[in-house]
Amino acid sequence: MLVLYDLPTTDIENALFWAITDENRLDQKEFKSACHDIFQAKQTSKVKLVTKQDVETMGDQNQKTETDVEAGSIRSNARRYLTEAIVRGLIRWE
Repeated sequence: MLVLYDLPTTDIENALFWAITDENRLDQKEFKSACHDIFQAKQTSKVKLVTKQDVETMGDQNQKTETDVEAGSIRSNARRYLTEAIVRGLIRWE
């Protein structure tokens, strides 16, 4: 969900909190729904279709910035944390 919706880790944490049941289990449907709702709430721009030629002319505009690299690192750490919590049994998928 972190990568699919490109959400910051704080939003993923909120979605996780909303989706954890009273029995400390993660409700997958609720988690997916929460992520989708957060994503929809943050969408402010419409998708713009461009031709392949336009994409090729953008060239250097698509280079990763330092912030992009840092965000990737945060996403990686969040995935690792969530995976570890599931493996240790702290969170269960329903």
